[in-house]
Amino acid sequence: MLKVFQGELHTDFLIERGTPAALLIHGFPGTPAEMRPLASILNAAGWTTRGLLLPGFGAQIDSLFQRRAQEWIDAAVEALRTLQTDHYPNMLIGYSMGAALSIHTAARLKPDRLILLAPFWKFGTRGQRAIFRITKPIVRYLKPLSRANFNDPRLRRFLSEFLQDADLDDPDVQQLIRQTKVPVELFEQIHALGQQAYTLAALIDRPTLILQGQQDPVVRPDFTWRLMDRIDEELITYVEIDAQHQLIDPALPDWPRLQQAVLDFVR
Repeated sequence: MLKVFQGELHTDFLIERGTPAALLIHGFPGTPAEMRPLASILNAAGWTTRGLLLPGFGAQIDSLFQRRAQEWIDAAVEALRTLQTDHYPNMLIGYSMGAALSIHTAARLKPDRLILLAPFWKFGTRGQRAIFRITKPIVRYLKPLSRANFNDPRLRRFLSEFLQDADLDDPDVQQLIRQTKVPVELFEQIHALGQQAYTLAALIDRPTLILQGQQDPVVRPDFTWRLMDRIDEELITYVEIDAQHQLIDPALPDWPRLQQAVLDFVR
């Protein structure tokens, strides 16, 4: 059995530092572990940080396929509402799918600041989405890693983040990963979440920092530029990072630039 998303690093966290507070929301299929390096930067600057574990992620990963996007929205809204009770100013930070959830939440609760990292709002190209719509009635499951190249260091780094005890060189483990099936319904939930976030972005009326990877193949820069068109340009600080989708990895060469952009924004 693969031990997926186990350990304290993958759990919800709250680190009290000061009156200002930030809620950090992870991406898909991540956990609060990926937000901890950013939380450390804010802690050092005097901010209390809360890392939210979304329902169906982390140690609950076996229930993910039964979850609905509304559960994630409700969890994010409740977490920020609780943080706003005792902390001011307050800030909302979301990565990838977590950025879409942050837009949903910010449109409702109006945090003082908003940071969107590689903000997801749609899947793929127009042609890929057309194929998905055509095949959706007859295909119930997808195998997103069926052709995984286990010699690719980027894939290995991605998999090792949540399959911590798995031997990625073991042929049996590789076959298990390649055969993993994801319900089409889950992709539909995430797609709808992103499309709604795109619409709600027009309601954002708070200073917003957007950080984008220049070579991001998942959330392409042109996707993010279109999302930015929905927000008052006077509210936006936009920074591109020399990175792909995993732009919040401290091992990246451009991590200091991301760190400085966040610190400048919160100051």
